[in-house]
Amino acid sequence: MLIRKVCLLLYYSLCVGFVVTVAFSVTYGAFRPTAGQGGEAPASVRPDDGDGQQCFADLGLMLDSLHTEASSSFTEFLNTKSLERWSAFSERWRDDLANLSARCHLKTSAAMAPMREYAKDIERVHRAYDTSLQSYSERLKRSATRLQKNRAVLSGQPE
Repeated sequence: MLIRKVCLLLYYSLCVGFVVTVAFSVTYGAFRPTAGQGGEAPASVRPDDGDGQQCFADLGLMLDSLHTEASSSFTEFLNTKSLERWSAFSERWRDDLANLSARCHLKTSAAMAPMREYAKDIERVHRAYDTSLQSYSERLKRSATRLQKNRAVLSGQPE
């Protein structure tokens, strides 16, 4: 008797689930394509229009600023504030990239897929710089400490 009640309960819950699914699909269109699945996002940007070209130019400027700041950080790393300056720049840069991605619909527009890949490559360059600078900073600190100790010993000054 208990098995029969459990089976009936399971049967009724499957029926109710089916009815709810059909009702949802009819009223809200659960099976219509959404942005990124064949449909286009509203107010989309295309790579070949003026807004798309502006997005491409802005990505180029972001890449240039990334190269400039990273080169500056590598060459001025004996300055103790260089790592903090890089970290602040890096955080602002990531925020700017997220804002650009939203403004240009890089994640939602199928037409912007090539530019989305370009932005991902720029982000990979940023991660490589960030990892390199962090590692460089750690190694430089150890070497600078040893250099100061050796200089003090060689010059005959106490530490």
